Amino acid sequence: MMDVQNHPNIELLTYAEITNVAGSIGNYKVTIIQHPRYVDQDKCTACSDCAAVCRLKNRLDNEFEMNMGKRGAIYLPFPQAIPLKYTIDADHCLYLTRGKCGESPPCLDACVRKAIDFTQKPKSIERDVGAIIVSTGYDLMDPAALYEYGYLKSADVITSLELERLISSSGPTTGEILRPSTKEKPKSIILKVQSGKHIAKKPKL
Repeated sequence: MMDVQNHPNIELLTYAEITNVAGSIGNYKVTIIQHPRYVDQDKCTACSDCAAVCRLKNRLDNEFEMNMGKRGAIYLPFPQAIPLKYTIDADHCLYLTRGKCGESPPCLDACVRKAIDFTQKPKSIERDVGAIIVSTGYDLMDPAALYEYGYLKSADVITSLELERLISSSGPTTGEILRPSTKEKPKSIILKVQSGKHIAKKPKL
């Protein structure tokens, strides 16, 4: 992603979605809506001063941490985000949802570069392009559908992606494997592997 951002022939539009495509091969007109992040990308230096004072700090589920960690209403989507700029969660920000966040939004006062901009609106962008590459990505499988593993019955049944966040040094437990239910070290772990066999072993923790 860093190479994409720095490439002279690539324009990277984040927080954006295509709303209309007109024309034909070699001559498309694409309409794009770029959603506001309520942070001026040119001014933000990702210093984190705004996130440190957010009234909802560590109170909202962090999607990148598979909801095992917490974040505030202003946050970095993930540690290596491109561009490395903060964004405000419009669905939870007290100022955006209620029109008031104390006497004054603390993030607004904490940002010395005045990057917080609650007046931002969705922006319509049009681009003329010759070809379109469709890259849809994918959705993760809902583990709740595999009822035989008891994912919904026990907080200690986790997916491999949730395990990856637990063992990551930048994850919610800073790399220490802890039981989600008690935050204690587990005495044993059972892994379900692709071969269909269950492997039980004592972890080296």
